[in-house]
Amino acid sequence: MIRALDSTTAQGERDAQSLAMQLMALNATTREYDFTPLQLGYFDADNALRGGLLGVTGWDWLHIDVLVVEQSLRGQGIGSELVRAALVEAQSRGCVGAYLDTFDFQAKAFYCKLGFSQVGEIAEFPRGHRRHWLQLRFS
Repeated sequence: MIRALDSTTAQGERDAQSLAMQLMALNATTREYDFTPLQLGYFDADNALRGGLLGVTGWDWLHIDVLVVEQSLRGQGIGSELVRAALVEAQSRGCVGAYLDTFDFQAKAFYCKLGFSQVGEIAEFPRGHRRHWLQLRFS
């Protein structure tokens, strides 16, 4: 019988976690599951968080999941600094490259200026737009 898991209940959360753990165990038969968070913040002079990068390193790659800088601070190089700092940390962790996805209405050109290149694309995701997959291999 197939039924929806209810993520609003404790049992539903346990069920979802169980599925994720099963996949991790299966993947570990190929290689140790060595994923480690990489999280950076940009703080102003008053120590208020004004932007940041959330990612994870594992299986020799950095995945950048979130990069955001407050609108009023964009165009000042903060995003570039965050990405570069993440790339340096990823290399120190033994990574061979970095990857991410972004939409056509977000930051594809920004990442390309930093050396990322497109490796995939999904059209009409969401409708009328495109989702781009980018990578940067370290030399």
